[in-house]
Parts: sequence; C-alpha cells; structure tokens
Amino acid sequence: MQRGAAGEGGQGCGTGAARAALARAALARAALARAALARGRVLGVDHDPQMVRRAAERAAGLPRTAVLRADVHRLPLADADTDRIRTDRLLQHLADPAAALAEARRVLRPGGRLVAAEPDWDTLAVDHPDPAAARAYTRHLADRIVRNPLIGRQPPRLAAESGLTVRSVVPVTPLFRDVREADRVLGL
Repeated sequence: MQRGAAGEGGQGCGTGAARAALARAALARAALARAALARGRVLGVDHDPQMVRRAAERAAGLPRTAVLRADVHRLPLADADTDRIRTDRLLQHLADPAAALAEARRVLRPGGRLVAAEPDWDTLAVDHPDPAAARAYTRHLADRIVRNPLIGRQPPRLAAESGLTVRSVVPVTPLFRDVREADRVLGL
C-alpha cells in the first residue's frame, strides 16, 4: 500500500504546495497516480482547517488522494497502517516532535519508511555584505521566530529514541545571498 501522512510546514501538510508542485510534474504525477491506484492512497494531514481546505483544493482530481484534519501526535490511522511518511519542515513547529515521531512509528508498518526534512536554523547561512547583519538575521530566526530552531540536527536521535531505525542522514546547508530571498523562499 502507498498510504502515508505528509507534512510541509505549520503543523501538517500546510497548503499542499510542495505536493502539488510534484504532482504537476508529468512523471511524478503519473508515478503517484499509478502507485495510488495500484496499492492504496496518499494522505495529507494538517490540524488547521484552512490549510486542509487549500490542500484539498490542490489535490482535487488526483486519484485516491485525501487530506485529513488531524493532530500529527494522534493520527486517525490504525497501527502499522502506513507504508511511507514524509515530513518537510513540520517538526520545527510542533510542541512535542518526539511524540510525533513516536506516532509515526506506531502507524508505520514493519519495513515502512519515514523521510523527514528539517532545517537547522542555527546553521542558516546568508551571504550578506555585512556579516554582522547576516548573523543577526540567523540569530533572530533561531531565537525568536522558530519554535524548535535546532530540530534539523535532532531527527536521527529522536527517531531512534522512538524506535525507528535510522538508515541514513543527508545534511544540507542552505545558503542565501540575500535576506529578502531567504524570507521569500522560507516563507518568513
């Protein structure tokens, strides 16, 4: 089965923009549709009703695709019901990222896979002519804006503590040349 919960920001799938962008790509859309029709369904999950509505609009017409309003700490899925879970910039917003990973472990079937992508705001690099301004921007984000600014380095440990097997970690260092570009890309 190709069932799963996806997160893209906020405390869930957000507007579904990343999923919709992938779905618009011809090969990705065809592969997703074939997998969903053949094996199961694709779910997006968010706690915010407005985000659920927007994500559902973006997913309209995709076969066997749904968006659920739910708390990622208590998913409305049976134990071992899910093959794949993808979170993208979700854990940084949660009150209890470890509990969300434990819930992911509960709903993943044996051999299922979780892929989590999280920024480490403490290591954000901005190439600005004034290094002090770049550092101040990073400090402001890490100290005042993001709930869990160091989450980018924590998923392997938190996942292992939740009973998940960590097979690989791929660190990526974001580099922005301009704070306005960072604001635009990061949605700040």
